[in-house]
This record gives sequence, structure tokens and C-alpha cells, in this order.
Amino acid sequence: MRKEIREAYKNYVRVEFLRTRDKEGLSQGKMAAILEMSYEAYNAIETGKSCCGPETLSLYLVQFRSDDKEVFMDGLYKALAKVKEKSA
Repeated sequence: MRKEIREAYKNYVRVEFLRTRDKEGLSQGKMAAILEMSYEAYNAIETGKSCCGPETLSLYLVQFRSDDKEVFMDGLYKALAKVKEKSA
């Protein structure tokens, strides 16, 4: 189940980053700069090749989701709970 959890996490974060970037009208380069990471590392998140670690996720929540971090975390929990349901 660990692999499925990682994929669900990676996809949820990817979609949320894309939505935020679109909503804010930011380029990938600007989003990467705000999250203090390279363009290549950010692009790998958006394309699903990799995912962010806890520091980047924390920075994202502080920079973009401080007013609705609970909504973000609830959505993440629901995405991960679906994995558990499928494996039962």
C-alpha cells in the first residue's frame, strides 16, 4: 500500500500546485522561485516525475494556503483514504 499512498500524495500535490499556479497567474519559474526550488525540480512535480518533500509542502502551505490549509489537508486525507478503501 505504500506505493499507492505515495502515488496518491504525488498526484494530489501535483494537481494542487497546478491549480494554485493557474489561479495566481504564475509561470513555473516564478512558482519554483517562491517555493525556493529549481525550475527543473518544480517541473518534475507538475509533470508527475517526482514529488515534493515536507519542507516544500510546508512552504507551499505558508505561501499560498494559509487561509485554507485545513481544506488542503482534508482533501489530501480523502485522497489517501481512497487508497486504503481500495486495498481493503
